[in-house]
Amino acid sequence: MCLSTAHNSNHSHTNSQDDTTRDWDYQFQKLREHILAIEAGKRRNAHIPYPQNDPVLAKWMKLQRDVYYSRLKGKTSPLTQQQKEKLEAIGYPNPTHSKFWEERFSQLEDFVRSHGCFPYDRELSELSDADRKLYWWCESQKKAYKLQRTGQTSPMTAEREQKLNQLGFCWNADEESWHNRYQELVEYRKEHGDCLVPANYVNASLAKWVGQQRFQYKLFIEGKPGGIAKERIDLLNELDFVWNAFDAIWSARYEELRQYRERHGNCRVPFDYPENPSLAFWVIEQRRLYNNNAHGMPGERIQQLEDLGFEWNVQDAKWWDHYNELRKYHQQRGDCLVPTKYPANQYLSNWVQRQRKLGKSEKVDQERIRALESLDFCWDARDALWMERYKELEEYVKMNGYGNAPSAKHLPSLKRWFSNQVKQQRLRLEGQPSSMTESRLQRLKKLGFIL
Repeated sequence: MCLSTAHNSNHSHTNSQDDTTRDWDYQFQKLREHILAIEAGKRRNAHIPYPQNDPVLAKWMKLQRDVYYSRLKGKTSPLTQQQKEKLEAIGYPNPTHSKFWEERFSQLEDFVRSHGCFPYDRELSELSDADRKLYWWCESQKKAYKLQRTGQTSPMTAEREQKLNQLGFCWNADEESWHNRYQELVEYRKEHGDCLVPANYVNASLAKWVGQQRFQYKLFIEGKPGGIAKERIDLLNELDFVWNAFDAIWSARYEELRQYRERHGNCRVPFDYPENPSLAFWVIEQRRLYNNNAHGMPGERIQQLEDLGFEWNVQDAKWWDHYNELRKYHQQRGDCLVPTKYPANQYLSNWVQRQRKLGKSEKVDQERIRALESLDFCWDARDALWMERYKELEEYVKMNGYGNAPSAKHLPSLKRWFSNQVKQQRLRLEGQPSSMTESRLQRLKKLGFIL
């Protein structure tokens, strides 16, 4: 063989080796990504499954498994020492290999030193991607421990168990976590007097946990899988735990309403009640449930609310409130002529004007009409306005003497009104249209005005 031919042969052999190495590295990278995807998907266990969507990688993985174990048994194998170490570093073909396990354990030690707890003590959403992998590795150790305890084949060894125990590893994290939350609930009860942790509580994990206990209790009552253990029920009952939160919240709001009634004399909590907005919304909801009785409000609750004098139609209740204010005004003044501008109770003045505007139409309940007329209510707005001016004139006469007409200097508005009464009487005497009536004329005569 000539030198040129030998050189070409060696060069070709080198290129072939390089291609093989590059292909191995390429498939190794795909395997690494496959394992990471398995860890992210919470499926990692004692064996790494072949990818169903990549037959080339699956075939390569099987080959690496075979040559790896051949090398371990001292047989001839194309797997190099460097390739063997790379596979072991990512836990293939055996994720329980000591090098991989030690690497994860070292990461766990770092996590415990940095955070003072284990990954499983945190919510998954709080963990970084790297720490989530560590979380699932911890879960795999618990599964391995359980297999070991039940006499099944397990990668858990006495040495590994001892190392994890020395680190303070909890083999049953659910039990420890439950009791930690229980102690938080004990503290909450000491501070608030109950176990009704609101959904928006600063300790969101505790609020979520309380909800889970109620859900698991429901499963327990219904005899379904996943129900809460009897021992946990007993512990929670010691705290007077409320298993039906809706009933508890209703009772709490009812008590708040009772206290509101003691202070205000009624159950009409304003929708913008600043002291307790939740109570205002609850009151509105009770009326909605009562009026839209599709599902039915329990009769017991209806009776409880009515015992407090709860009004289901708040608009009707408000109308009678204003009527009572008008009745008091009538008792004090002798009439229902609330001035258009009445600073003492402008809302009452506006309400009276609205009743006149509605008049005796079909929109006004007959019972309301009778109630207003029992107070000699003046339905005609013009008559009401005349009487309002007359009252001003009456007050003027009391201060300035019988028969003295108001002056334009001091009371121009009242002066103009009085002058108009003189004019209307003249028109009446001339037989022309006039707003002056005999009853108005007699009222003016009582004040000493002969028109």
